[in-house]
Amino acid sequence: MNRKIFWFVVTILVLSILTNLIISKKITFAKIANLFSKKNGQTQLSQKDPYNAPAPKFIWGVGIMTTPTNVRDAGVLEQLLQDAKNLGITAVRIDWPDYIKIDDYEYMDTVVNAILAKNLKVVMVVAQDQNLFQKENYYQIGYNDAVALVSHYQGKINYYQIGNEPAGNVVNPSWPGLTEESYNLDLYQKEIAWLKGFSDGVKKADPHAKRVANGHWLHIGFFDMAIRDGLQFEILGWDWDQKDNLDLSKVKNDGQEYNLLEKLKSFKKELWLTEVNAFKGSLYGEDAQVQYLQTIIPRIYDSGVFSGLFVFRLTDESHKIDSDEKSLGLIKLKYQDGQWWLGDKKPAYYTFKDLIKKYTK
Repeated sequence: MNRKIFWFVVTILVLSILTNLIISKKITFAKIANLFSKKNGQTQLSQKDPYNAPAPKFIWGVGIMTTPTNVRDAGVLEQLLQDAKNLGITAVRIDWPDYIKIDDYEYMDTVVNAILAKNLKVVMVVAQDQNLFQKENYYQIGYNDAVALVSHYQGKINYYQIGNEPAGNVVNPSWPGLTEESYNLDLYQKEIAWLKGFSDGVKKADPHAKRVANGHWLHIGFFDMAIRDGLQFEILGWDWDQKDNLDLSKVKNDGQEYNLLEKLKSFKKELWLTEVNAFKGSLYGEDAQVQYLQTIIPRIYDSGVFSGLFVFRLTDESHKIDSDEKSLGLIKLKYQDGQWWLGDKKPAYYTFKDLIKKYTK
């Protein structure tokens, strides 16, 4: 038989057999592809660069103050969460209020359940007690608080942020935080003990929950020490609301330029921007807030380094109305009939919404 005819017949037979197997659902296209991708007993790698493989699904989020009008109101909470949902986000970042004891769950249960009802994930931020440094047994305090809190919300809350910008509590005044020498080591030992205790408590109470460590500005020396000293976490979240530094690979400070992006990558953790906004929000103009988000968000997303981004915050807050942080939100407040209410959406709200839509595939 002619060799060409022979191989033609063999090909037809093989295709016929595979077609019948697929129709009978005994084999899938993926398995067929795998069969043909093996050589000498080893699966061949794709010709695509494995280091440029698509990142896990990007997490879009927003930070929420659950009582921006300074009143616990179910209607305000519902509107807050619906406005957040309408952005196209997948997660909200909320704080455990410092005036609520860890074991007082009534109000926060309402908040968490309302968030889950919107099919949104929860990132719970738990900052250490402001009087922590006047206490003892720092590790045990953190551990006990985490076990109590996380056991209560086991299976409901996906992420716990352990502390909020903790390096700021121990950095020497006016130091940028790049090196270990930037920090008060006595205070650092207390801080890291609490962080390790809380981290270990989260893992004990809910092994499936992810722990988010949190830093800001150039406080990378803190994490050099913290990681070396055994702080365990899955995600490193960085806060960024600098006035001029919109490129994290070229951060300028005191006449020097730093590649913060490369340093964050060197920690080999999943990376988020946990707080991002124009400096002081819209205080220097709503257009400036829009331009900031339009510039930094594409840079962060396109870098391929980060897998999550949270704008800080969703709304302005009534208790900050007399400060220079009165305009941080994407939504204004209005004063009417003797109390505060949620007001109009700022242009930056729609900017963020459009960017999420653009980058959500």
